[in-house]
Amino acid sequence: MYYEQHEYRTAADWFAKVKPIDAHYRESVFLLGVCRFSQGDYASAQALFEQLAKDVPLASVVNNIGVCQAKLNSGEALATIERAIETDASDPALHFNAGFVLWKQGQFDKAAAHLRETLERDSADAEARQLLERCDKRNGPRPRERMEIQERLKTEYEEAAYLQLKSVLQSNGKP
Repeated sequence: MYYEQHEYRTAADWFAKVKPIDAHYRESVFLLGVCRFSQGDYASAQALFEQLAKDVPLASVVNNIGVCQAKLNSGEALATIERAIETDASDPALHFNAGFVLWKQGQFDKAAAHLRETLERDSADAEARQLLERCDKRNGPRPRERMEIQERLKTEYEEAAYLQLKSVLQSNGKP
């Protein structure tokens, strides 16, 4: 309830109390990561998402690691987001994040390619269109520019399909 009301500090306190033996533990770790991110604690959020990715390497979880890395100006952000794209190339938010990171680095052609992928999947995405225009004009971030456009953190945790596929593969003798 606190999470849904965007009361992230209080929600985080509750999510942190969930024990590893609880059936909703992984979801609570994910949501705790979202809370930490929303509070501006990107390093803690990244650590939580990395912990979760060891068990459930969902595209949304890997994306969130990359978004945290981007917020922390880590050189690993793009590679991490690209790993998320390998897992789910149909998600426009993942392509947007890759495009945004590349745009901030001044790699306009590569950024534009990802932003076009975003717009192919969601033609109404005004932020992607705005960044694509800036890429086409070779117009990167300006010093001290306060960007309203930000990386896109995934806030929905959906592990059921992953766990079902993992179970099928394991029952067929594959790791």
